[in-house]
Amino acid sequence: VCEPCAHGVYVNKLDLLRVERSKFTNTRQGHHIKSRALRTEIIGNTIADGAEGTASYLIDIPNGGDLVVRGNTMQKGPMAENHSAAIVIGAEGISNPTREITIEGNNFRNTGDYNTYFVRNLTATEAALKGNKISGSAKALQGDGAVH
Repeated sequence: VCEPCAHGVYVNKLDLLRVERSKFTNTRQGHHIKSRALRTEIIGNTIADGAEGTASYLIDIPNGGDLVVRGNTMQKGPMAENHSAAIVIGAEGISNPTREITIEGNNFRNTGDYNTYFVRNLTATEAALKGNKISGSAKALQGDGAVH
């Protein structure tokens, strides 16, 4: 629980950030995970605002970079600071090479009374969304990519 802090996890210029089998809940400020790494892998985690968390995004990849988000349970809550999306790629400009965006086998739920996107892709790389379960007021993808 991050109460208050800038982000649950924030990394700058690394080759790889891999977050596996971890739990992020009720983050009060910033994002649950913010990564400027060349490659980010988020595997088998729970990332949830809960009823009172006020995080902005669940996962923020502000400068692009390869991204794999697989097998996570995610929830965007009613108190979220930013309603636009759960996962955002490229919101601060693309300075990292982005060859792969794979979002698969995740369970995402929006419990807020607002519409949101599961993934907002601002890069020119197509995002591959496969086998995700999305519930609540949410659409799968905004930006380049395909939903399977």
